[in-house]
Amino acid sequence: MFVFQIEKIKKLNETEFQIYNYLTDHMTDVSQMTIREFAQLTHVSTATIVRFCRHLGFTGFSELKFYIIQPNQVETSLESYYANFL
Repeated sequence: MFVFQIEKIKKLNETEFQIYNYLTDHMTDVSQMTIREFAQLTHVSTATIVRFCRHLGFTGFSELKFYIIQPNQVETSLESYYANFL
């Protein structure tokens, strides 16, 4: 399973897409944050973060963080995402 599947990204609402943008811009930082810190920085509730994680196919924030720190998980999916625009 790739971390960010394109089909799931397309189904995110506006708030979740803003969370996604913050996540992709600050992956290293987010991988070391608590859910409360992440929610505060993205100006949403922790429940919104959990829903965001579930929409991407994870059981919660901890599982998302685990996949973020795995080597080659994110790069592959981001490459395939941008390849659709070329």
